[in-house]
Amino acid sequence: MVAAASEIQTNGGEKLFNLLIPATIGVALRAAAATYSDFFEERVEFTSSIYSFERLKDGIAMVDDGLDPFQAKNSFFPPLTLHIFRFLLKSFPTLLLPLWILLDVSTAYMASQAAQFVWKSLKKSDDETKNIGKLVFNIYAFNPITIVSTGILSLTTAHFSAPFSSAPGHRSPSTHPILHFTIIGLLASIFFPYPTLNQVSLIFAILPLLEVYRKHFRYTILIAGTIVTTIMLMPIMWHMWMVSSSGNANFFFGATIVYNVALINLVMDMIFVYSRRQIDLEYSDTLKKDTKMDFAFY
Repeated sequence: MVAAASEIQTNGGEKLFNLLIPATIGVALRAAAATYSDFFEERVEFTSSIYSFERLKDGIAMVDDGLDPFQAKNSFFPPLTLHIFRFLLKSFPTLLLPLWILLDVSTAYMASQAAQFVWKSLKKSDDETKNIGKLVFNIYAFNPITIVSTGILSLTTAHFSAPFSSAPGHRSPSTHPILHFTIIGLLASIFFPYPTLNQVSLIFAILPLLEVYRKHFRYTILIAGTIVTTIMLMPIMWHMWMVSSSGNANFFFGATIVYNVALINLVMDMIFVYSRRQIDLEYSDTLKKDTKMDFAFY
């Protein structure tokens, strides 16, 4: 009995220790990024011209002056957001950045715990012990885009929602909530006005939960390579356009268009893998192992 209690205490302490180390590193990286906030705030990849923190402060200043920020047609924040941040900036201005960092690291923790719970529920039949929660935490917490966005108090992370489909039926992706959430999140980012790179950070972090669909993805390397390449090209194209004048706006916007095309292809590939897996499950007795299927999305 004593040995069992000691083992439980040891395992609990080990889990806490394993969590504190990456969480502390994540906090330190975000605090370091905040010291360069003046530089990163000028980057359009991280700051939206509509939903930036500076635009939020402009709206708060208008409220302080007795003006309606929504009459100027340049404030797109909900009134509750304006009043909450107005209170924080007036009462606890020095605590705003630590609070923002804590919220972001807490988001990584909550996402990891939710992912681990979902993973256990999906893999309970074959007793899979993969620590998917730690992987999700690391992907989100150590994503450079997320780190920089937190350092500049970016407000675009939670500006998309994942509405649930009301259409019943076993053929609807709504019966697969993780895949459904991922597709809706990507679509919201694609069609979001003045988006930033940080809007898909949470979506990319939970992609490991789609392990069951992995073998059906067709263009993983192509899509991943395109996303990484365009993200690296964006600051270069911006410099050529705005600094060295060796290029024009089409250079930068071309990179953003290709980036969104990659996200669109990812969405279409997810729709394909869902359909392909459903076919495997329903017609596994009649399909041969080497059966090849394709859908002409493009």
